[in-house]
Amino acid sequence: MGKITICTLALLVACMLAGCAGSRQVTAENPTDLPAVGEAPLDGFGLPSPSELRLSAYLETDLIALGSDYIAEYPINNVEITGTRSIFSPAWSEESPSLDGLAVAIFEFLITDYDRDYVLSFDWAAVGDRDQVWIGLGNVGDDRWDWCMLPAEDTMPFSGGAHLYYPGGRLLVAVAMTGTIPFQLSRIRVGTPLDALEPPTDVQAGDGTDYRWVEVSWTRSVGALEYEIYRDTEDEPVTIVGDVDSWRDTEVAQLDVHTYMLRAVNEVTVSELSESDTGFRAEGPPDSPTNVQATDGTYPDKIRVTWTKSAGATGYNVYRDSQSAKIAELGDVNVFDDFWVLNTNPHEYWVAATNAHGVGPFSGSDTGYLGDEPPPPPDPPTNVQATDGTYLDRVVVTWTKSAEATHYDIYRDLQTNLIGSIGDADSFDDLTLIDTDVHEYWVRPWNTYGTGDYSDSDTGYVGWIPPPDPPTDLAATDGTHDDRIVLTWTKSTGATGYEIYRDLQGYLMDTVGDVDTYDDTSVTDTNSHTYWLKAVDENGTSEHCDPDDGYRGTMPTPDIPTNLDASDGTYADKVVLTWTKSANASGYYIYRDLTSIIYDTVGDVDTYDDTDQPEPNVHTYWLRAFNLDDESDLSDSDTGYRESFAPDPPEDLAASDGTYTDFIRLTWTKSDGAEGYKIYRDSTSGAPLTEVGDVATWDDQSVPNASTHTYWLRATNYDGDSDLSDPDDGYLGSE
Repeated sequence: MGKITICTLALLVACMLAGCAGSRQVTAENPTDLPAVGEAPLDGFGLPSPSELRLSAYLETDLIALGSDYIAEYPINNVEITGTRSIFSPAWSEESPSLDGLAVAIFEFLITDYDRDYVLSFDWAAVGDRDQVWIGLGNVGDDRWDWCMLPAEDTMPFSGGAHLYYPGGRLLVAVAMTGTIPFQLSRIRVGTPLDALEPPTDVQAGDGTDYRWVEVSWTRSVGALEYEIYRDTEDEPVTIVGDVDSWRDTEVAQLDVHTYMLRAVNEVTVSELSESDTGFRAEGPPDSPTNVQATDGTYPDKIRVTWTKSAGATGYNVYRDSQSAKIAELGDVNVFDDFWVLNTNPHEYWVAATNAHGVGPFSGSDTGYLGDEPPPPPDPPTNVQATDGTYLDRVVVTWTKSAEATHYDIYRDLQTNLIGSIGDADSFDDLTLIDTDVHEYWVRPWNTYGTGDYSDSDTGYVGWIPPPDPPTDLAATDGTHDDRIVLTWTKSTGATGYEIYRDLQGYLMDTVGDVDTYDDTSVTDTNSHTYWLKAVDENGTSEHCDPDDGYRGTMPTPDIPTNLDASDGTYADKVVLTWTKSANASGYYIYRDLTSIIYDTVGDVDTYDDTDQPEPNVHTYWLRAFNLDDESDLSDSDTGYRESFAPDPPEDLAASDGTYTDFIRLTWTKSDGAEGYKIYRDSTSGAPLTEVGDVATWDDQSVPNASTHTYWLRATNYDGDSDLSDPDDGYLGSE
């Protein structure tokens, strides 16, 4: 099989208008030389004129759709193969019909308003070497054939003009092959060159638009027959699809973000990779409940349906007799009483679990039936009314109660669409609507004996105020600030606040009020980040605005802190550090006694109180400045210590006088700064009687006799003991 390509008919004008001058035979060394206009492939050979062929009934029209690429080709079965010759049927008269080895085929194309460069392509089959191949273009202006012989390498440029086209943009092409071994032409096509294949554009991957798959879509490439789809890597495609513009990836986990790219493919070449886009699956609905059971004649007025709950479910839908017949929408329960069954026939039930992400698959089914015939159900309520735009968030349905009814079911739009149940009431608020369309409502009563008929219906609808438009002119700074990315935008009319999203449209980073700027100080790297905004008011939330990318600058290394000073006994309860701030610092690491362990961290300040000073010891301090990107070396050190002091003596010492028979109770007023007390009895020389902690009372249970005893106290802390308190006497009581 060989292939001849006549490139760029868009260049046809220059050559043909120039008359294809000359009579030299085309050679590979001189491929653009053409024979004289009008010369036939062989002496004595002739074809009917283009106008004669144009009138022939056997020529097809409208073979190619405008703007398409190789959409149609002239079927070879319109050519009659007769030994060494291939001509159109019915046969036409030739001047020299007996030329050996000559095969001729004629084709017609519609190329008016074709909007891209195009070529003529030919395929043929032959046994042996080709002798000569000639291409004839129907010259409509002069009603003749303009012939050109192909060079040895099978290509030859042409130019053309309006003189080649019939009205309506139809082009006639003749192919003549000569040689002792006949050739058989199998295809001729018009279209964009096959090797000029561009990658697909506008690649879009769904961002949580469906929990079942990631929807990938693109704009198709001209000339492509297939598309290779790549996920996260350029090494191997995850799949190859045909000439389509979308594909669903069902093989990824929910919420995992993946990057998608494509290549276009045809029978000649493969395009470069397309631009990429990221997408992810949304969280989905729960699994189906299990162990569904419907009672068999247990109750005369209902069929009870029970099931085992599904993990993650927040509600359940119940279906009867058909998976399209939903009879109840319930909360997080596992039992439902079907009072709406009107006969004792068996009924089949299914249950589907729901949550915020949707409705899960159906459970297995079970059948149930009523017991004995129930009493008559209550009559339907009357005077049903639904509000018409009165409320922005609901439709309120009211009615006149039915005698004997204990509950009411409310239906919307279909008498099978149960939207809620309520007890012995005469109104219901439909808060589930998300549109302002007109809806029809019915109310149906029931009690323990059965369910009544539907009431007469009434229509109602919700009032509505649209949410604000998205903000415009979003701009994120590009390296302007070393510690943040600043967003600015043009406010939306009526908006009371804005939602800020970063890097994913599903990732809500922060919310702000009625402002037009925001500092993203949470950025800890210098990568580029993409931002979107939504406007918010009491009526809802807008769509995402157009995104913008931004990044923060790199912060220079901060200077080493200087002039560190630690207080020396200035304060009784702390050591105060002061220093001169460092340029480019956003905070400081504080070290005490060890430079290998950070003692504390502070922000952009120049002072620090070390209150962890239980003893008046001397401590050595260092500082290190830091910012988001780097940190300084250690500063020079300095030592400091807190003031050393002993507490004052305790006051108001009182010893009980006979109040207790088995101990003497001491009480006193605590001393500032004291951590404990030493207690003396009858003598202040030598060791104290005992030591207690930071208390204000003590019972002396070791009194040696019933005599009067004298007591003193000293307050004590890390720094020493106070002087003795004033004494006081006490004694035991009698039995």
